[in-house]
Amino acid sequence: MRTRGLAAFVVEELSGCSEAEAADSVVDGFGDNGLDAIHIDETNGVVYLVQSKWSEKGEGSTAVGDIHKFVQGFKDLVNAEFDRFNNKVLKKQQALEEALDNPNVNFILVLAHTGAQQLSNEGKIVIDDLLRDVNDAIETATFESLTQQELHAFLRRGVRGAQPDLRVTLHEWGHTQDPYAAYYGQVDGTAIAEWFSTYRASLFDKNLREFLGRSSEVNASLMDTIRTSPDRFWYLNNGVTVLCERVSKAASGSTMKKSGTFEFAGVSVVNGAQTVGCIGEAALEDPDLVADVRVTVRFISLEDCPPEFASEVTRGTNTQNRVERRDFVALDAQQARLREDLAIDGVTYSIKSGEATPLPESGFSVVEATVALACSQPTPEMAVQAKREIGRLWVGAESGANGSLYRKMFNSRTTGQDVWRTVRILREIEKQLMSEQRQRSGRERQIGVHGNRILAHLVFQNIRERAMAGDENSFKQVVSEVPGLVSDYYARLVQVIAKDYTTNYLASLFKNANRCQEVVDACRQLQARS
Repeated sequence: MRTRGLAAFVVEELSGCSEAEAADSVVDGFGDNGLDAIHIDETNGVVYLVQSKWSEKGEGSTAVGDIHKFVQGFKDLVNAEFDRFNNKVLKKQQALEEALDNPNVNFILVLAHTGAQQLSNEGKIVIDDLLRDVNDAIETATFESLTQQELHAFLRRGVRGAQPDLRVTLHEWGHTQDPYAAYYGQVDGTAIAEWFSTYRASLFDKNLREFLGRSSEVNASLMDTIRTSPDRFWYLNNGVTVLCERVSKAASGSTMKKSGTFEFAGVSVVNGAQTVGCIGEAALEDPDLVADVRVTVRFISLEDCPPEFASEVTRGTNTQNRVERRDFVALDAQQARLREDLAIDGVTYSIKSGEATPLPESGFSVVEATVALACSQPTPEMAVQAKREIGRLWVGAESGANGSLYRKMFNSRTTGQDVWRTVRILREIEKQLMSEQRQRSGRERQIGVHGNRILAHLVFQNIRERAMAGDENSFKQVVSEVPGLVSDYYARLVQVIAKDYTTNYLASLFKNANRCQEVVDACRQLQARS
């Protein structure tokens, strides 16, 4: 019971879920395959997997054999080998399959032990080997080792209350009192890293999202800036907004605006969780990485505010003035040209964020166009990028750079008819792919989920040139070949994966450009021999 209680406690502390949800996450028992708790955060696309061990004497650490079992359990889970788990896990099968269908799902692997010793070197090797394989193309899994020290810190935090108090030095600070009190200024990266290390989930208690890990599009960019240009971070980052119950300022330097020390009671980061999290993660990697980082932080006091004001700030700071890479696409003259050409033919082309997506029979969006054009390219590189992070395919739209991936798709030679036909082919591919998936289960079905862009690429290579060349009747004749091609290439993908990639996590495999090129080559070799 203590072991199970520890597993639930860890889930609650790391995810910020309720006690009831944490209790429901426990799957410990005969046939658990090394997993004592599984918690699925559907909102943020995160799956927490915990193995817990209780030591009465508070000694030792997780045994290497138990780590091997935990790793194998994780591998079986991501490969949808549910027949290897007990009924407690099987009750979560549908939710787990939905999570596994999400190409951007993140896994947080946790070993919790009440002993004081850290993992042995042999245990670290086992974990490092797993992470190296799973994170081959993009970071999908992270690992937490929680010993007596970290668990005790969770307890201390619980005693203090959910919302922490912070003593903060603000550089170049200012304030406003009307209509509500707020203080703002620059905060050193080392201080923000300490917030994250000490308070984690409770710091983001009122945020719309928890920290999403390093692998999201925005967070990968934040981490890159921290590593390569920490002194420029302040210029490139939108900053952090913090709500607090009350504010007091230390008397020292009270008349100076160069820097000031403040006490903020009951704080919660309501916007900028990803900024705080990335700085914290970077400091764990190497404290020197954040030594030159500074961030603009606003502290808004709720002391004299109306009851609904906190919710208004949280909602407003997370939805207003947010600019995505897609928004820069709308500024490209080629997009305006395509929209006009398509409109002449009665086809609606949606470019800007917030525009209504046209009905399938009447038009399409720039998102659908980007995926279709990426999959239709001569090499699989851009199809992989569409699966991995579509936003990267829009880099260059604002600058007009000719060498960008974006310009390979959207340039002066791209016609509205070609784009519309490419989109319709992709739709037919996806329609048939869904039919093929319904006939499969387990890992074979997952191949269709995660390998959908590579499969589309293979089909496009077979028909694209003919589909673009003729009139509408000729085009429809070519499209009629799609169902057979999808079925054929799906079978080849299954054969190639079963032969050469049996141990690979599929979501990572199909985001790795080099391996996807190997898979494509192998499928074509099978085609040549048939």
